[in-house]
Amino acid sequence: MAGPAKINYFTSEDAAQACLPQIGEVLNACLNHAEELIARAVSQLRAAGFKSDGGISGGRIPIVTTAMNSRSRNPFGRRIALGAAIQAHDTGRRIALRQRACPSVPVRPQRNCGKQGKSIPQFEIHPPNSPLDERKFPSAVMRTLLEQEWCLRKAHRRIFTRRRQFALAALLLPALMAFDNSALAHRSVMRGASGPQAQQAAYDLVIRNARVMDPETRLDQPGTNIGIRAGRIAVVTRDDIHGREEIDVAGRVAAPGFIDLVSYDPNPAGVWNKIADGVTTNLALHGGTTDPRAWYAYYAGHPPPVNYGASFFYSQARNELKIPLTAPATDQQIAELSARCERALRAGALAVSFSLEYVPGIRREEIIPLMRLARRYQAPVFFHARYSTMEGPGTNLDALKEIIEDARETGAAVEIEHLSSTGGTFSMGQSLAMLEAARGSGLDISADSYPYTYWATYLDSERFAPGWQQRFRISFRDLQIAGSTERLNAESFARYRHEHRIAAAYAIPEADVEAALRWPWMMIASDGILDASHNNHPRASGTFTRTLAVYVREKKLLTLMDALARMSLMPARRMQQSDPAFQQKGRLAPGADADLVVFDPERVQDRATVEHPEVPAEGMDWVLVGGVVVKSPQGLRRGAHPGRPLRGAASARGGSGSAP
Repeated sequence: MAGPAKINYFTSEDAAQACLPQIGEVLNACLNHAEELIARAVSQLRAAGFKSDGGISGGRIPIVTTAMNSRSRNPFGRRIALGAAIQAHDTGRRIALRQRACPSVPVRPQRNCGKQGKSIPQFEIHPPNSPLDERKFPSAVMRTLLEQEWCLRKAHRRIFTRRRQFALAALLLPALMAFDNSALAHRSVMRGASGPQAQQAAYDLVIRNARVMDPETRLDQPGTNIGIRAGRIAVVTRDDIHGREEIDVAGRVAAPGFIDLVSYDPNPAGVWNKIADGVTTNLALHGGTTDPRAWYAYYAGHPPPVNYGASFFYSQARNELKIPLTAPATDQQIAELSARCERALRAGALAVSFSLEYVPGIRREEIIPLMRLARRYQAPVFFHARYSTMEGPGTNLDALKEIIEDARETGAAVEIEHLSSTGGTFSMGQSLAMLEAARGSGLDISADSYPYTYWATYLDSERFAPGWQQRFRISFRDLQIAGSTERLNAESFARYRHEHRIAAAYAIPEADVEAALRWPWMMIASDGILDASHNNHPRASGTFTRTLAVYVREKKLLTLMDALARMSLMPARRMQQSDPAFQQKGRLAPGADADLVVFDPERVQDRATVEHPEVPAEGMDWVLVGGVVVKSPQGLRRGAHPGRPLRGAASARGGSGSAP
């Protein structure tokens, strides 16, 4: 009797690329003989003394018993191993097949103890740090395989049950499971619906004749159809497919919906302008909440049309302890603030948010403990930096140096908010060089920006502390009350300051905006959401469409694909350690969430101004959230509220963080 099989791994993308010509042949061979192989495997299992996890009835064939890791039997958020005792000649034949297809790939065995003490081979069916459940497919190969399994199940009268597809996939193709999306996108994703069987598939919604643009794989393909089922993309294909609802988009771009990293609570006045701007996920990470349980419970009862999530808002926590803005916290207060932060992370906070310029009393002794907590819970730390110009006593470079040193000491992932207005104004070249050097040294640091040459904030904030004219190189006449045409003077400045009004400040050089957008690690984020007063910056309504209209179409500073990546894929990657659900966002491929935008890049345009920040953008013809149309060419569908919560993974783990 032969011993347990050794399972091949693809250990690098290069190894995977080298095997691409043979992948289709191996995949098709396995699928064509699926029934025979399963029957043989089950026979071998029974002969070896293993029990199957189902009986032969109703045309079903029992599938191999699943061996999970020792930590938990809950598949969500866990690393799961599926084992198969592949014995005797059948083992040798299959291993030989895989080795012939990919002779250069090394073998890496792993073992675990299965039922009755039998030693069975183990292999991971997803990349490291990629949580898995039945709805989350780890790679393009996995998604393609599952789609073809669906067709085979129809043809062979339910040979396999839906809940056991992963076990089947593991049995047939262990060597293929470590493939990366980028290695297969152009060759295997499009095979997901090939053949006449796929044409029989019924989808909830089919988007026809789209120019599909997927930032992860760089796929840019016209004449393509997208099949959506149960809120997810089921297939992306040029084959003819049908659904209960079909939309012909006549060659428009279809892309992942935009993720606004730096926004605020998804209030009813602002979320619909976000939809018109192409935003499908609105994250309150410049601010947020100190009580995530209550925050998420509220929006569960009042669901918005966009997906939503929040950070732990450190400034608010300080206010709750009545610590003055300019005063440092005491040791006792720091201990209490740290405890509140940890409770928030356990309750689902996606990140930790600091606003150092607005709360100058925050000191390093407060920041470091919370950054260590964030690192432990795999949550990023969002910083509004301490200084925003090059005039003393502190400068942009001092502000960035502080953040970089704190990131180096704690190992926390860091996002620097709106760099063009805070941390980079008048020093963008030097600021970007500092961030690039930090990344080169191994730190996880990125930044975001918005495409405007003016910022806006409350007149009574610390940003307008004495000396603001010199720091920002502006005068009263460079300030305009947002939502009006009124420019300020000394008297009106004092009056509106007392009224807690927001003013726009024309204080960002266009060269700084452009330099920021060129940096490869710069994302697009709004730092705004419209409220009922309309005393807001127009970025609340037009950040993403303005990027496409001005910096892609008019100035050609960015390619369309690069802009889409900065608005979808890159934010998703920034957040996916905090919540693995982001692994299904920012992509347009089978298995991804059906958060989509469809638009004509020649027509998309922001329309909001300082005078009228409430005017929605135009040109986003269709916007889908979770497969539900929330905007069509006929207008917003205000009765649709498909938004879902995005929560820190610590809440799914039962509140436990992992050590650095």
